[in-house]
Amino acid sequence: MTDAREQFMARARPFVEAGVLAESDVHAIALTAPRFGEHDVERMLGLAFAVRAPRVSHPGVDLRAVSRQIDVETAESSDNDDERAVQLPWPAELAAWAEHTFGSPMVGGPRDKLKPFVRQLRTGSAAATLLLTRRMYVEQVRVAQALAGRMATELPPHERVRDLEGTLQRLFPDDRDGEAARAVRLAATRSLALIVGGPGTGKTYSVTRLLAALLEGQGPAGAPPTVAPAAPTGKAAARMREAIREATDAHARPSLDVPDAIRARLQSLPATTLHRLIGIRPDGSARHGVESPIPAQVVIVDEVSMVDLTLMRQLLEAVHPSARLVLLGDREDARLLAFVEIIPRQLGAALNTGHSIQHKHRCFSHMQRAEYFADKILITGNINQVDL
Repeated sequence: MTDAREQFMARARPFVEAGVLAESDVHAIALTAPRFGEHDVERMLGLAFAVRAPRVSHPGVDLRAVSRQIDVETAESSDNDDERAVQLPWPAELAAWAEHTFGSPMVGGPRDKLKPFVRQLRTGSAAATLLLTRRMYVEQVRVAQALAGRMATELPPHERVRDLEGTLQRLFPDDRDGEAARAVRLAATRSLALIVGGPGTGKTYSVTRLLAALLEGQGPAGAPPTVAPAAPTGKAAARMREAIREATDAHARPSLDVPDAIRARLQSLPATTLHRLIGIRPDGSARHGVESPIPAQVVIVDEVSMVDLTLMRQLLEAVHPSARLVLLGDREDARLLAFVEIIPRQLGAALNTGHSIQHKHRCFSHMQRAEYFADKILITGNINQVDL
């Protein structure tokens, strides 16, 4: 046993020295493997990469492609031609290494709850078999269940927008039935929206129109909803606040036709960090959750690609069931796909159906273009229509 531990530590050392694996990744496996009768050095190395995955914002690892993924990560984080990833002592056959690791006594299926790692098939355009820690698998399931519950919940009458069509006619005078207007219409009638697009594709344009519609037309007595914009970091929150202010300025183009009181409200919207919004404590617990939801009727989160699964789960559980949740992100960001890809895989089980989601729970749609921007946007639609 001691020999296997020492051999594993020596096998993992080049990856640690290159900054690919952390000491904690390696020691986690070295300490737990003997309890499960695992002494195979190559399998232990594969398990260490599964421990690493959430640390770099991935739910799990595809061992068949991990060397290529490391090459990309190294290139993105280096200012020079760093060849560390190429020189790393990877197993000769990655596919064989993956299958060998899946045979570890520490790896089981989703229902093998006593196994600390899960082998999970990923379907879609990027089909593969992922290796995850049991904790990350459970986080996926909880996120999927929270999404399913939110999508299956109808907005109560007092949370719906009054005269939505009239408001959209004024906000989109030249294209009320265009893709941007349809996206806002859909988001205004659902409790969950996902807006995805690169810089300059119109996410802020769509969100400010959505906020204007909500602030103008919600509530039986005309009381506007409470709005809570947030982002994962303070810098991202500041950018979000400034983008909303610029888009709602009286001299902005395209112009926003709203009463002065609504414009002033939009201009004064604060933005905070997601951790502060949820009330994350030093021990990882949160002030807001299922029993004590965030006191806001509209929660908008920018840079969702930077939100890991645990924080996403805490967010979904902290937003009141009758509140609207709008998520903004970059479609090209692999970290966003790490979150989005769990939807079709997990949601069927969460809904106890054999399909990703039923049409009656419509909450996603795919925009092909927009009037004021050219790139693709993904904002609310059918989950089984999302191109992953």
